[in-house]
Amino acid sequence: MGSSSADVSVVIWQKQSAHARSLIEAAWREEAGWDIAFSVYSDYVLPSRGLDRIRVPLNIHPALPSHPGVGYDVLPLIDGEKKCGATMHWMDEQIDHGVVLESSSMEIPQNANYPVVRKLNQMAVLSLFEKWFRLATGTTQSAFFERLRVPVSQGRGWTGPYVSEAVRTAKLNDFQRMDPVKWEKYEIPPALMSPPRKVSRA
Repeated sequence: MGSSSADVSVVIWQKQSAHARSLIEAAWREEAGWDIAFSVYSDYVLPSRGLDRIRVPLNIHPALPSHPGVGYDVLPLIDGEKKCGATMHWMDEQIDHGVVLESSSMEIPQNANYPVVRKLNQMAVLSLFEKWFRLATGTTQSAFFERLRVPVSQGRGWTGPYVSEAVRTAKLNDFQRMDPVKWEKYEIPPALMSPPRKVSRA
């Protein structure tokens, strides 16, 4: 970290890619372990044996704390919410569950649709990641950990229930049936209506 930083490794996760999985697993198996890991906009679930090797495991989720799980690009629309955004939290063995460290919100404009909300969430993710990555690489370890100490000690949690793919699909089916006009307006991808897939841990 800082001027005495060792290495920064970047691994890009691609869904259903055995090669990407092997790269990630090789990274967290490094003998020395890791001071900090950022998981950014990823559905890769780090196993406990990987988390145990990371001193500060951080995940940036593309939704506000009210939307753990999936559906974050559509549920704010169909629920008539005014904001969307991103959440940085401490990773634990459950998905979108650890202590919330910071969130970044974006106003949803009138007449927004799925592509607009998705873009806003992505912008919020990048904003949070840039801020904390700069802190992680531009300060000493002690200064960085001190910045984390207060939000960790506050123990803020998620404010909404976890949304699985099955729950998202059911909510979208109900919305499409009740308001087909808005359904067309929101440009929701048909793929989001697919049957839920299984989430496998490494």
